Amino acid sequence: MLKSNDTSFVSGEIKELATQDDDPALINKAAGEIIFKMGDKGKFMFVVQIGRIDIMVEDVCVEQVRKGGFVGEMALIDQAARSATAIAGSDCALIPISRWRFLHLVKAQSDFALQVMGAMEKRLREMNARLSNS
Repeated sequence: MLKSNDTSFVSGEIKELATQDDDPALINKAAGEIIFKMGDKGKFMFVVQIGRIDIMVEDVCVEQVRKGGFVGEMALIDQAARSATAIAGSDCALIPISRWRFLHLVKAQSDFALQVMGAMEKRLREMNARLSNS
């Protein structure tokens, strides 16, 4: 199981940019509540402010994302269906970022773009390692 604990990109400036315009400022989810399901269309990615999100593929938890981490970015990049289900592993407060806001942040904040790419690269390498050890 992967654990994401990186909080480096969630600076005040990016939090402010991420919550402008029509995006909801903060979403609260109770432990066990579904954030999104595998196969859903991705309208938002989510930055974890408080709590933990469990990323599930079928009945297997493949990653736990904690404060400062994010989920759902792949669906914003490729506009494909969600590849996993995200469930609140504890009570959570999440910052939703729409596709429009995501693209704006990628263009305006190189640190944000690098953080997203780094997280995706880390997930891919760890998943490859797990598959090669199976």
